[in-house]
Amino acid sequence: GIKGIRLLSARQQRAVKSYVDSAAGSLSTQLDDLPKPGSDETMILGFSDLHCNQTMAELISRLAHAAQPSIVLSSGDDTVNGTAAERGCVRREAAIPDGVPFLVATGNHDSDVTEAQMRSVGMTVLDGQVVKAAGLSVLGDDDPEHNIPFSVDRVRERPESEEELGQRLVETARDKHTDVLLVHQPVAARVIMSAPNPPAALVLWGHYHAQSGPRVIMHDDGS
Repeated sequence: GIKGIRLLSARQQRAVKSYVDSAAGSLSTQLDDLPKPGSDETMILGFSDLHCNQTMAELISRLAHAAQPSIVLSSGDDTVNGTAAERGCVRREAAIPDGVPFLVATGNHDSDVTEAQMRSVGMTVLDGQVVKAAGLSVLGDDDPEHNIPFSVDRVRERPESEEELGQRLVETARDKHTDVLLVHQPVAARVIMSAPNPPAALVLWGHYHAQSGPRVIMHDDGS
């Protein structure tokens, strides 16, 4: 049994290395095509729903080192079950250039354990307060829902719905200047996006594992 486990593990690691090497090689040929911010712009690297995917964590780390963004933002579900055993996933994800702020709004698959692990490797876990980083004001909070580990069932961790989360962040952002609003689920994001003159220049979310948008937020003053 032990021999079989070692064989399967080695096979998996070879497959991961092969994929990373191939993708990294492709990335290296496209470095000159990567967008570069203007003198009055800030480059943001954003992603969501890694779910402990060590291959994508490696590629995102390499992209961060190549593109040199001013800030990295995660819309949550960085783990699968939010267990202590997933510490290695968080560490791999945090392997970005030194000094670059890494902010996250945790998702329904993450947990208090996950958040503690993130803080231990220098990530900033958003908690409903505006955080200033890289010249930007970022607002977000952890998802009110939580998946029971190794189950598809969800529970609420606090007496707040997704819609109420979105509305609370809108009200907070109207009271305090906010550049970026960061949530996990589209249900909360829809409340933000449908608010009159959404009080942020950028709204990010994840959860669906599919691309939605991007769409431009237009305000009454033309901005």
